[in-house]
Amino acid sequence: MIRIVVEGMDFTGKTTVCRHLAEYLDQQGTTVVRSTTSLTGGPIPALIEAAYRIPHLPDPVRSALFHLAYLPDLAARPTPPGGHNPAGQQVWLQESYVCRVWAHDLARRQTVLARFAARLAPTLHRRVDLAVLLHSPHEVRHDRYLRTGAPNLRDDRRFGPDADHHRRVEEHLTRLAQGFGYHLIGTSEQPPHESAAQIAALLAELAPRHP
Repeated sequence: MIRIVVEGMDFTGKTTVCRHLAEYLDQQGTTVVRSTTSLTGGPIPALIEAAYRIPHLPDPVRSALFHLAYLPDLAARPTPPGGHNPAGQQVWLQESYVCRVWAHDLARRQTVLARFAARLAPTLHRRVDLAVLLHSPHEVRHDRYLRTGAPNLRDDRRFGPDADHHRRVEEHLTRLAQGFGYHLIGTSEQPPHESAAQIAALLAELAPRHP
């Protein structure tokens, strides 16, 4: 099974690009398993949202909750629905990963948690076959957020009083992702299906090494 991580700041288009990629791979006869760990599945996102509604919760506690998102991956053994698919390729597709959590720690100078992520990141990335970083400038992502019509406290702060912090997070994320060999794909101008096609092309180059 090939494991793909699609990383990026919020509103770079990760979810939409992953949906297009999954649809394309499904049409090609590839079994796609969407991850239920990390920051986009399972109980962790709801737990994080609840934590943001608790007044005066210390930043280190909030940060620690994010680390809970990727720890299950250390023990996870992905299995596609219905078991092995000998007739086609199998892909484990995951949005976001340890670098994003690590970048937030660095931006907030949470040195203990950043060191924790730094120790685990190499082990986690050895499980990843293809890693992609989607990129859009802060201003473009802000415009996308405004167009959603679904405001929330975290995103209001992300593009308001915490904007400088999130710019620092993006700088750290880009540097960390480059260090682990992520492929950079810009999403500010091209539609999501074209970004998905770029990932599919990278996967096609990788697939012969994963029978």
